[in-house]
Amino acid sequence: MNKHSDSGANSSEHASKADDLGFDPDSPDLDDPQVDPTGPAKAPNQPRPDQAARDNDYSPDFKSRPEDKPRKDADIDTDGG
Repeated sequence: MNKHSDSGANSSEHASKADDLGFDPDSPDLDDPQVDPTGPAKAPNQPRPDQAARDNDYSPDFKSRPEDKPRKDADIDTDGG
């Protein structure tokens, strides 16, 4: 036998109430303290280059050199002449 109750998490009383969060979660208002309590980040006026990053081969500003490739004939992939 199936009993339906008017109380509990699945009741229509709880399901029909609107959720009031106190703010609009879809709002583009970036000044809303709920979105970012500390405010927007500020970039430094004079950023300093990181010396450790320059010495790193994987740094985005390193000078790349083409890889040395053996001379091959383009048609048959053998040593060209």
